[in-house]
Amino acid sequence: MPDPGGPLLLAVPSAVEGRAILRRCPPGAEILRCGVGPSAAGRLAARLARGSAAGVLAVGTAGGLDPDLAPGALLLPAELRLAGGERLRLP
Repeated sequence: MPDPGGPLLLAVPSAVEGRAILRRCPPGAEILRCGVGPSAAGRLAARLARGSAAGVLAVGTAGGLDPDLAPGALLLPAELRLAGGERLRLP
């Protein structure tokens, strides 16, 4: 369950991606270098299970989502799904 008083958790797969967002990171946000692959997903899930984050934003280059994507491709979501199931359409 999200904690409204907790920090925004920014999950990044690599140190390079973490450094890229560090300068623009909102005050009080927590950057978590989660890594790539199943064991990394397990570590991220364990951190999220503590329930101390107000929200989670995955930040990365998403190169593993589609084999047709080139390294460095930028993907932007059409919508976000909030904890309560609400859909937030993005411009």
